[in-house]
Amino acid sequence: MKHLFFGILFFLFSCKEKDSKDLAFADLMNNEVQFAKGLVIKTYPQYYKVMVKNVFENNAKTFTYIFHREKAIIPDSLKFYPHITIPVNKMVVTSTTHIPALELLNKQHHIVGFPQLDYISSEKTRSLIDAKKIIEVGNNQQLNIEMLLQLQPEVLVGFGVDAESATYQKLQQNGIPVCYNAEWREQHPLGRAEWIKFFGVLTDDLPNATQKFDEIKQSYLALQQKAKQAKTTPIVMSGSDFQGIWYVPQKDSWAVKVLYDANAKYLFNQFKGSGSEKLSMEVVLQQASQASFWIGTGQYETKNQLLQSLPSFKDFEAVKQNKMFTSSSKKGPTGGILFYELASMRPDLVLEDLIRILHPDLLAPGTLHFYESLP
Repeated sequence: MKHLFFGILFFLFSCKEKDSKDLAFADLMNNEVQFAKGLVIKTYPQYYKVMVKNVFENNAKTFTYIFHREKAIIPDSLKFYPHITIPVNKMVVTSTTHIPALELLNKQHHIVGFPQLDYISSEKTRSLIDAKKIIEVGNNQQLNIEMLLQLQPEVLVGFGVDAESATYQKLQQNGIPVCYNAEWREQHPLGRAEWIKFFGVLTDDLPNATQKFDEIKQSYLALQQKAKQAKTTPIVMSGSDFQGIWYVPQKDSWAVKVLYDANAKYLFNQFKGSGSEKLSMEVVLQQASQASFWIGTGQYETKNQLLQSLPSFKDFEAVKQNKMFTSSSKKGPTGGILFYELASMRPDLVLEDLIRILHPDLLAPGTLHFYESLP
């Protein structure tokens, strides 16, 4: 009897150890993500294990979530992570960049709340706002907790800047799960677009999300190859001033990566990092006068407005040749800027625009999706 008891224990331990090793092996092998550095998706028969990394700057914490179907059997080793039943039919999202992913999946009607609705430019989602199916829930600095508790979303998709939000913690204490989305921290254009798979998991539609991403990826990579045929590599300046300080994207940022892929030379490529670099006006005047193009003129909406504010720029090559382009002029009916909403999900359209601007002979005639020449 004693031998039988120890035999059963050995058998159970061996099975558990084997299951644990199998799970670890599967965890290693079945990541659904290619380009996004901050997202890991592991697929199992009845659930997904999703890990979100790089949520905050200089903070290595990883957030792990278990998204499971009704009555799913989940290993005990995963029971300490937040569990969310999918598909999520009622969600609050907190960034306009979340909207295009849900629209591509035809799941925009799953949104029940959003902070500062005027920032949304999409006609599809604005029609839901007009029908009172999406409710304003304050702003990201001060979410309306009472409204959120009334809405009772199945999940709130949030993002972090430098620390975990006390508001998010309070919502979780009141039974509303919060999932961090870190797409805005991705440096590769396709890495940002790949976060559509995150919403594919939430809505239990990952195969569709994967297909949509593959279409975007193929389009982007084809355009990247097309740009390599260009006979010139023009010098491009990017960025603008705010209260006397110039902010330009650093060399490893999303915005500069797309410029490189459009076969351009970025003027301020000496600044390492993936954020913004602060420059004095003197530095910009010294370096930027010979740039052939100015992509992203910030708050300036006309050439006259720019020169009234920056008269010393009149001799810049890009200004003299009228090769200044803004991404801030195409707006929704309530002032939301299309670029800030859609560009991160459709980097192929951004790349197409830049090729049309920088190498107009490479593509068949067409209109720009995001940019306009500064009038």
